[in-house]
Amino acid sequence: MVYELLISIVLSIITGIYTGLVITRYTKFQYAKDEALRNIRMISWYTNEDGSLIFQRVIDPYILTLITGELLQSGHKNSVIELASINQQIIKYMNIKNNNEMVEKFEGI
Repeated sequence: MVYELLISIVLSIITGIYTGLVITRYTKFQYAKDEALRNIRMISWYTNEDGSLIFQRVIDPYILTLITGELLQSGHKNSVIELASINQQIIKYMNIKNNNEMVEKFEGI
């Protein structure tokens, strides 16, 4: 009787800790996913009519990796290729001034 009660308490504690860890991990993933979607929206906001792009900051590689994985799981392979291509072009043509993430206008991206 006492052993069953102790086993029940220990299992409850282990289950509670595991549930807390899962919720924390999911919350961090949701935050990163929201941040990635915000960055993708920022790409569309900074697109000029002539097709050139103006950026104020570059997508964080960690966030890009998360959103790339999410797009791959959803079956959007073309979106992943476009996103990776855009990110490579941003890094290639980026011009950071005064340690701020102020980026000048890019031509032909």
